[in-house]
Amino acid sequence: MKKLTLLCALVVILYFVLLTYFVEHETGLKEIFAAAAGFLVLILMLVSSVGVVVSFKKKSFLAFTPFLICLLGLPTGFVGAIDVGESIKAANFKKSLPCYTELVRLIENGEIKPDSDGQIQLPEQFASLAYSTFTHTNSDGRIIIFDTDGAFPVWHAGYIYTSSGIADAKFIKGWTCYERVNTNWFYVSD
Repeated sequence: MKKLTLLCALVVILYFVLLTYFVEHETGLKEIFAAAAGFLVLILMLVSSVGVVVSFKKKSFLAFTPFLICLLGLPTGFVGAIDVGESIKAANFKKSLPCYTELVRLIENGEIKPDSDGQIQLPEQFASLAYSTFTHTNSDGRIIIFDTDGAFPVWHAGYIYTSSGIADAKFIKGWTCYERVNTNWFYVSD
């Protein structure tokens, strides 16, 4: 029973770490690992529930320990990982904001030019900022979309820069969630 308790605790911690790692920067591969860890917690919950039935007479209420670790660890790990992961994501954006600002300056000055569809190929020194970048110009000014995250099935998130600081309805409306993170910057996700 002690080994099962320890295993349950370790798997719940692994689940928390992998889910935090996924939320901090969403990719399909990280999503698979976090989901696998969550599935492993569910399997251990099932195994430990059988252990409760088998060991209850010998161990009394101690037989519930592995089951309770899994039962409480799953939602607690989920909520905690989202909170910690989002905090890390916000801190990473603040840390990278000077690089984003420099990139915007280069685009606005015409030193980095978009193709005919508005897609921008980022120079190597800025490649880690986004996997896809688009720019558009409207009556309010320039809008630059930095896609930073993507996961299964079709989910994207990133940052939108608007030179006017206005949330243009055409570009914001396509995103399910958005919030202003700076004067000219919005975090968006679908």
